[in-house]
Amino acid sequence: MDDFVYWKLTRDGGFSTKSAYSLLVRQSVVSIVSTPAPDQWWKSFWGLPLLPRFKLFCWKLLHDALPLLATLFSKGLPVDPVCTFCCLDLETTSHLFRDCPFIRILWNSTLLSLNGTLPESTSFTEWVVSVVSYFRRSKDLVSLTSFVSLLWAIWIVRNGCVFRQAIWSPSLFHHLSQDWTDRVVQAQEFHRHLTSLARSSPNPCQELVPLCLQGKLSDPLDHCLVFYGAWLSHDNCTGTGWIVRGVTSDTILGGGARVCRVSNALQAELQACLWGLRLALRRGFLSLLIYKDCAPLVSLFRLSGTFDISCLWLLREIQELLPQFSVCHLCKVPRNWVAPAHWLAVGARDRRFLCWSF
Repeated sequence: MDDFVYWKLTRDGGFSTKSAYSLLVRQSVVSIVSTPAPDQWWKSFWGLPLLPRFKLFCWKLLHDALPLLATLFSKGLPVDPVCTFCCLDLETTSHLFRDCPFIRILWNSTLLSLNGTLPESTSFTEWVVSVVSYFRRSKDLVSLTSFVSLLWAIWIVRNGCVFRQAIWSPSLFHHLSQDWTDRVVQAQEFHRHLTSLARSSPNPCQELVPLCLQGKLSDPLDHCLVFYGAWLSHDNCTGTGWIVRGVTSDTILGGGARVCRVSNALQAELQACLWGLRLALRRGFLSLLIYKDCAPLVSLFRLSGTFDISCLWLLREIQELLPQFSVCHLCKVPRNWVAPAHWLAVGARDRRFLCWSF
């Protein structure tokens, strides 16, 4: 058989400009891939007080794992690889988040002090590693949060333009960045508060003093709600359980259990509380005494300041339910007082029952 010339980038062996252009784009993308960040840097990065979604986003960002247009095009997807904002260059990691003319103006208009960082002629990974390390060494957590929030805002606005043809402006980037910065600061403040609560020793004489959530402390109470959230940290699998009984008797009047996924133990307790309150409302138990063994949760209802982001919306839902009760008190009790709800929660977490109401 005689030798013949063929083009290996097409199925039929014939040359096409589309396949040649795809090859050029693929080589361009490969040539600009940044060197990975050192392992020691990642160890310190995971310990920073940032939201988990920010840490995951930064990991994807520095490992070129985001579905950017140039990356998708190099893999054969029929997309336009040009930058969404400037339409002048390929949408790569370094271009979208730093080198795009519009994004460069955005960085220059921020109040972030990037003195002492590497110049922008370096690779994108080295630039991010340098900026994060600079703020970490100077213990400027606010600027660090603002820096990551702006990277996140660029990604959010870009997705809006690509998938929803949204209109963008420089003020939109700054608004989103500031909003997420405020959320992170709230989460950090609340985490410090919970840490201080955990380190302080509660006064046993005050544990059974109820907290009035609705009505007056002198109002009579007819029913008791006990709930529990059993959370597993390694996979976020959570079981919740709740029962309603008489205040002066052990007769169980109703209850339930349900499995779900949440991000922390306090959120699991709030979810169990919410579902227990909804059951009490459906059954007409409007004069309610809530027993709970979780001191941080009881303290949470005493606060008037900022809350953890993952718990904020559940707290608001609970607070919206409370006015529907005539009386509602919350009381910190010993662990054995919530044993029935604990049994239901563990059963749900272990998938013995996924959703049960009685």
